[in-house]
Amino acid sequence: VLSGNRVQTITEAKATLVSSTGQTLGTGVGVHQTALYDLLLTMGLVLLLVFLNRKARRTGVLFWTYAVWYGTGRIITDFLRVENRFLGLTGSQWTSMIVVAFGVFTLVRFALRPAAVEQSEPAGPGPPPAAA
Repeated sequence: VLSGNRVQTITEAKATLVSSTGQTLGTGVGVHQTALYDLLLTMGLVLLLVFLNRKARRTGVLFWTYAVWYGTGRIITDFLRVENRFLGLTGSQWTSMIVVAFGVFTLVRFALRPAAVEQSEPAGPGPPPAAA
């Protein structure tokens, strides 16, 4: 059941959109295979993460890259889904927008502020290192 008490019936042959009064609003309506789009986006994401992982990166860069990529893809593909909407967007789109915004903010911050260099522990009392 869609907003406005409309019903969409999908079969192998066609999709039909019916109003709450039983009136057919549309037949032969194309249906996007959003799961296939998600699969393709995820495959691209995996390739990107494998490429980025070849070089040492700051902790969190791969995670936030994933969050921005997946969130952006979800915002786009949800426009093709038949779901309830709040202010024109699905719940997943609202959530993804927040994650993408925070992810972009974090990645930009990482790029502008170099990571702190970790200092090694000062040598404490104990036996000196063995000579080779």
